Amino acid sequence: MKKKKILIKTLVYGFGNDQKHDFGLGKEMVSRLNTWISDNYIFDVDLKTSLDLSLEEAESLAKYKRIIFVEGSQNSKTCDLKKIKAGRKHKTHSDKSYTPQDLINECGKKYRSKPQAYHLSIGGTDWSFEEGLSEFASMNLDKAELFLKEILRNSVFQKPIFENFKIKSV
Repeated sequence: MKKKKILIKTLVYGFGNDQKHDFGLGKEMVSRLNTWISDNYIFDVDLKTSLDLSLEEAESLAKYKRIIFVEGSQNSKTCDLKKIKAGRKHKTHSDKSYTPQDLINECGKKYRSKPQAYHLSIGGTDWSFEEGLSEFASMNLDKAELFLKEILRNSVFQKPIFENFKIKSV
């Protein structure tokens, strides 16, 4: 008897202020993935963007098996993927009210859901009030896009995929 392949529904959630140059990296990633997903008939991935994160979103996030939060970061030189563990406190140095960690904790506390959660930070250098990305951020976005597409194409997180990225638990 053949084993059935289990479909793992993934959400890629890009957030940040695209009116402040490199803070818009998360939203730009989702924009790029949107075309790629429809062109490649990928049905197990949903996309979402927002300016910032709110605890009210935990209910809609609780239905996913895996969530990848994506944002621009002043603390990352290139791209940094971190696994988010439910229950741990997470401090951020960005201008958002809530962190991905807060939302994952809320999923567990209120909805008894424990999605696999990851935080992909993409390094940028320009945080002024203007649209568009810096050249440095654009190069990092290109790298992160290739990496994320490989993950989504395989639909599972495999160790070899992570060899070129720093992975930490937070």
